Amino acid sequence: KTQQASSNVYVGIHHRLDAPTSGCILFTLDEKMNPFVAELFRESLIQKEYLAACKVINPPPAQQWEIKNQLERAEKKRNIYRSTKGEGDFAYSRFELLKTKGDVALIKAMPITGRTHQLRVHLSEQGLPILGDKAYGGAGAGTSTLATRLLLHAHKLSFRLPDGRDIVVEVPIPDEFKRLFDM
Repeated sequence: KTQQASSNVYVGIHHRLDAPTSGCILFTLDEKMNPFVAELFRESLIQKEYLAACKVINPPPAQQWEIKNQLERAEKKRNIYRSTKGEGDFAYSRFELLKTKGDVALIKAMPITGRTHQLRVHLSEQGLPILGDKAYGGAGAGTSTLATRLLLHAHKLSFRLPDGRDIVVEVPIPDEFKRLFDM
């Protein structure tokens, strides 16, 4: 939450992204909307769609699949996470294979929960690390020439306002994805 005293402009931040991720973020300009938007996220009523360009180490298990597990911090000094069978925060993601080109796949990722690095961990542990993701294995095996940054993009957010109107926020697909997949 940010307040600028000189102009009295209010900006509430609700949908954050990892620093190297591009795409949609959600702000409120009316502080009275904060509880409503927070509840949408808490109840998984905001649909989030990401695009991820992934190195195919293991083929996707199906055209569409989901992962439900627990995530925990793996390294205290670095912001690195992993799946765990013990304690941890519940994480749920759905995935869809959209396109392949050689040993690279374009995947639509839909996080149902919103855990730190959730999509990055889920895809990496599936054998599909995101290109440019040095923390989770996406920078090795020849991928460095394909990506100069993390190729994870928050493409679309959709939700319903209290008055019943449906809101869809969609941002353009970055050039790196278009070049890589001939889009």
